[in-house]
Order: sequence, then structure tokens, then C-alpha cells
Amino acid sequence: MQSEILTSSANFELVEALTKYSARFFIVGGTAVRYHLPERDSGDLDILIEPSAKTASAVISALSSCPLISTADLTVEKLIQPQKIQIPAKIHFYADILKPAYDFDFDLHWAQAHDARIGQIPVKVASVKTLLALLVDSNEPKHASDISLLVSISG
Repeated sequence: MQSEILTSSANFELVEALTKYSARFFIVGGTAVRYHLPERDSGDLDILIEPSAKTASAVISALSSCPLISTADLTVEKLIQPQKIQIPAKIHFYADILKPAYDFDFDLHWAQAHDARIGQIPVKVASVKTLLALLVDSNEPKHASDISLLVSISG
């Protein structure tokens, strides 16, 4: 049985739209840390998208179907650029959509991700190893705490 990921109810619409348009993504950030360590409080929902033209197009379509989200500045070309990007979606949702840097092996981390669900929607959630890889270069205090927690269970 898949474990349920708890998030703001406003995020169900976003996850449902991303799934409807076949965007390939998994859950990262504090919500993913909480999946592995339930004692950790989580805030927003961080969604890491596959850096591909197919997923970029799906993300634009999904966001276009959601109220209050402007996609005027989003293009497939922008979403497949090699640098990390963040699409804030907090006008309507309590979520951010992230794209990894060019050196992140999305397929490898996808294969390591855990099956979970948000409501009744199947999703993938980052493994501990993936979360540590994403946090390794961060200087934010909240990330230092997450790294310590994740290292304690990484075996």
C-alpha cells in the first residue's frame, strides 16, 4: 500500500493537473523529508519536474488549467535550460515547482523514488539518498537540520 503524503488541500488540484497532463515529477523538500521522518514539520509542497520537453509542455498545460497562475513567461525552452529554476505557484497553491540543474540524473533518482499518494493521486517521493544529494550544497539553516535528520536514517 502506498503511503499518503500530507499537504495543503489546495495542492491536490495542482498534483491532479500535473498527473492529468502526464508531467513526470516527484516530491522533494520538507514534505519529502516528512515522508521519511514523520516528526519533521513540513510547509509547502516542492515538486521537482523532469527536465524534458515533454514534461515542460505538460507543466505549462497543467498550470494553464489552474486559476490565478500566469504562464505567459513560461516556455518549453525556458523549462529545459540547464540551470535550476523555480516556478512559484503560491498565488493559488502552497507549492513550488522546481527543475534540477543539468548534472542531476533525473532517471536515476526517479528509479530510487518511493511510491506514495496525495489524496488518491499516485505520486513519487524522493528517496533519502536523493534528498541528501539535493541538499548537499545548501547553506540554509533549515537544510542543515534536514541533512542531519536524513543522515541519521540513511544507514
